[in-house]
Amino acid sequence: KVMCIDGISRSLNCTYLPLGNLTDKVLYLKSALFLDVEVPADWEHFKIFGLKTSDDLGFYIECLSSLKKRNPTDPPKEELSILYEQIQAQCSDINKTLLRQRFNEEPLIYIPCEDSTPSLESGSYWFKPSDCVWHAPKCLVKFQPLNKIYKNMGKLFHQILEIRDAGIVDVVDVLDNQSITDPSQ
Repeated sequence: KVMCIDGISRSLNCTYLPLGNLTDKVLYLKSALFLDVEVPADWEHFKIFGLKTSDDLGFYIECLSSLKKRNPTDPPKEELSILYEQIQAQCSDINKTLLRQRFNEEPLIYIPCEDSTPSLESGSYWFKPSDCVWHAPKCLVKFQPLNKIYKNMGKLFHQILEIRDAGIVDVVDVLDNQSITDPSQ
C-alpha cells in the first residue's frame, strides 16, 4: 500500500499519479486518490505497477466514490455535477457495462433528502440504479425522480444506467400502501 495526499493508504493500482492533466482539470480532487509524491521525470515507467495516469471513466468513478465517502450526506453540488457530466461524457458502448456494474455494486447516485420525500430514510442519500426512477408523475410523492434533480443527465441515468420511469406498478404500490396506513381511504 502507498500513502495518498488525503493521508489514507491505498493499493498502488487504486491510485493516480498527480500529473498536470489530472490535477489541472479537477483541482477539488487533490485530497483523494493521488499519491503523495513529487512526480518523477520518468513517471511513465510506473504504469507497469498499475499506477494510473489518465482521466478516463475509471478515474471519474473513483472520484465519485471518494466524494461519497468524504461527504456522505451533503456532497458539494458543483463537484457532483462535474463528476456526473464527466462520467456521462466518458462513457461509450465499450465501457458502459463496466459503468453499470460499478453503479450496481456501490450506491453512487446522490439524491438530496427533502422533507417531502417520505421514501428516503434518515441517512439514506446514495442509491443504486434499481432504487431510483428517472421520471415520475407529481402524484407519486414516494419518488424523487432523477430528471428533476439532474436535468441534463438523461444519457447517463436513463439510457446508460437504464433507470426506469415510474409505472403503473408504482401507482398500485402507493395506493396499496396508502390503504394500509389509512383504512378510511
